[in-house]
Amino acid sequence: AYTLRASVPGTQTRPPDFANMSPAERSAYLQSQQAEQNALPKAFATVNVVNADVEGVVLTLGVSMSLAGRLRVESNALPADAFGFMRVQMKGGSVPSDPVSGGGPQPRPITADGTFRVDNLWPGEYRVSLARLPPGFYLKEARFPDADVLNGPLRLNGPDSQPLDLLISPNVGAIDGVAVDAAGQPMAGAQVVLIPGRSRERTELFRPVTADLNGRFTISSIAPGEYVLATWEAMEPNAYFDPNSIRQAEVGGKAVRVPESSTQTVNVSVIPIAAR
Repeated sequence: AYTLRASVPGTQTRPPDFANMSPAERSAYLQSQQAEQNALPKAFATVNVVNADVEGVVLTLGVSMSLAGRLRVESNALPADAFGFMRVQMKGGSVPSDPVSGGGPQPRPITADGTFRVDNLWPGEYRVSLARLPPGFYLKEARFPDADVLNGPLRLNGPDSQPLDLLISPNVGAIDGVAVDAAGQPMAGAQVVLIPGRSRERTELFRPVTADLNGRFTISSIAPGEYVLATWEAMEPNAYFDPNSIRQAEVGGKAVRVPESSTQTVNVSVIPIAAR
């Protein structure tokens, strides 16, 4: 996978004499240069190169923009002062978050009435998520303006007056159980992972935990939906994102449906070595 980037060149000027500039002057100069770069039209596109030429890629140049939105709470179950800790995240997709692209999206704090703004966005596709959610809450809906952008990309083609609407809910689910080995005995320290059945681009839905000395585990604050629960004797960090691990889980794990406000007990057996 590669990201293509196009930009309009900036004004060519003679480099300043930094040796004769004060720290404040150097800082002001660098900030003005960064602001000029951010104002230049840019475009991004993601391409996957497999075993053939890639043709027909379109790069649509645009300038930096902001996106406004509103965060709502189902049943008004959250104090307004908790809004300030959360941050709206918009990740490419087709727009990388790095200094070359101007620093990436810049979310502003969510105000007490739930309004927010994300600056420094360029035309492209983004994935919407919510960071620093209070325990016991999940992001239930994200719509822009009427399209579901929680389970699909948010596409920005230019400045848009339509707001991004987010809804969080306290109606999470929970799963507890015991991880057992091939002989049915509790397996201490087993790696247990809850893997979403769909929307696997939403990495926040993957929930890894480690079983205790008695093989017991608990996964709380689960967004309702369809999942696969699987366990391994050991696993490298983040290896559960690997397509091979997901296929192992689909074969050797357990399908689990998590309704709203539910608590259930699900025991799971270790995936045998032969299945790996």
